[in-house]
Amino acid sequence: MYTAVAEGDTEILKELCCEGLYKKLNGRIISRPHDEKMRWTLHRYVGFPRVVSHRVVILPTNNSALRQVVVKIKSKQALTRLRRNEAGEEETVAGSGEVKQLLEYLVLQRRIFKAVEGPWKIWGTVEETKPEEVLGELVPKQSIEAINAAN
Repeated sequence: MYTAVAEGDTEILKELCCEGLYKKLNGRIISRPHDEKMRWTLHRYVGFPRVVSHRVVILPTNNSALRQVVVKIKSKQALTRLRRNEAGEEETVAGSGEVKQLLEYLVLQRRIFKAVEGPWKIWGTVEETKPEEVLGELVPKQSIEAINAAN
């Protein structure tokens, strides 16, 4: 997905992504300066990707459902912005291309319609939910702090 965004390949994005994510990424590609190219590089995974959630929701239509999987991915990657100088050579834009370690929670979705499974598509990414966000006012703050300290 990130390679397709960097290369501006909207056809691949349309195949890989759910409609909402596709529209968002396509908008980013369209708004990118025309004299600028991007290059995304995955340097390495840190550990192994891991499924942290797998849910199925039955839809009210005959034999239809949605499956969603959340995959935790830790990796080192870089996004480099490139522009052509006056001599026509590509130059790296200052401040880009730095290798960063990222922790992402990638959501994949598959639709099942009339008992026929469609392809897995990328729904997007989500942030990790913290206990205090889930528990809110149900548990005193001191109890949540004790749980966090124990982990």
